Amino acid sequence: MTALLLRPELDHQRYRLTCRITIDAPLRGIKTDAWKEYARREVKRAHTQFVRDMEKQGWRYVDGLPQVKGPFSHIEPRGIPRKPTLPKRRPGEASIPLHLVDRVDRDYYQQDVRPVSEHEQWDYEFSELFTRRMLVEVPDVGPKSDLTLDEYLKRSA
Repeated sequence: MTALLLRPELDHQRYRLTCRITIDAPLRGIKTDAWKEYARREVKRAHTQFVRDMEKQGWRYVDGLPQVKGPFSHIEPRGIPRKPTLPKRRPGEASIPLHLVDRVDRDYYQQDVRPVSEHEQWDYEFSELFTRRMLVEVPDVGPKSDLTLDEYLKRSA
């Protein structure tokens, strides 16, 4: 049996966590001063929210300038589709008819990515350093006993 102990003398482990946000693109892809200010405000708001959410989960923020990257083409996030169901082979047939085997929607896995200037929304991403205390497993050793296992079983019977 092991117990999970947090020892204060252990160092904090550093992690770089990344956040990706989506904002409205400027009209016709032209970055005006007003739009640049809007984008700066949105990134700053998302950054403070990201730091606040990570601190609620037990992470400790290491101060620094966020490394903002972007703009990227906005692509809707997708999940992984279910595994296709394969029909069973009928008795007396050598195999499953091939036209019934492949029911995966191949278009689901591929998508044309247009240039950034043609999108109505742009993605920006920033990464920050956070620390979290390292977790160490220590064996849970109870008090020593002079009683052997055989003696214990005899007494408890």
